[in-house]
Amino acid sequence: GALLGGLALMFTGIVESVGRIASAVRGADGMRIEIDAPTFGLTDVAVGDICDFNLGRTFDLILAPYRVLQNLETDSQLHGLFRCLHTHLSSGGTCVLNVFKPKWDAEKLRRDWVTNQETFCWQAAVEGGRVTCHDRRSHIDPYRLILYPELIWRRYQHEALVNEAVLRIPMRCY
Repeated sequence: GALLGGLALMFTGIVESVGRIASAVRGADGMRIEIDAPTFGLTDVAVGDICDFNLGRTFDLILAPYRVLQNLETDSQLHGLFRCLHTHLSSGGTCVLNVFKPKWDAEKLRRDWVTNQETFCWQAAVEGGRVTCHDRRSHIDPYRLILYPELIWRRYQHEALVNEAVLRIPMRCY
């Protein structure tokens, strides 16, 4: 829980799998990162599908930050999320959603987004080497305006590549 303006707040989170909880406390290299409950900010964590869950209660405030809406690829997933939000929002409650609105308009996205080239994004020094991040933009659904980037992380020990992870995600534009 937390205290805001004298009000006690309790936080509940939903994750898709027990593995996701474990990954939340592990760094990219698999090293454990210690996160205590007050820092993590959740006092209750439920494992479930964000598009089909029932926590058995309502909430005065629901936040769906960052990629919750953006990563819903199908219309049925989107409808499921809104059904669950409606079920869990108290009468008179507030729901805050974060959506992805790219800087380019729809026509420019359809025309220019796909490059099939890998682009360097950043790198960070780690003990004995570095981690780099790149992206590749190889596919778009031009009708539903969903982008499909690949995020690529590489770990180098000195100059030798020792690990690579690729995350393919949908990014629904609004």
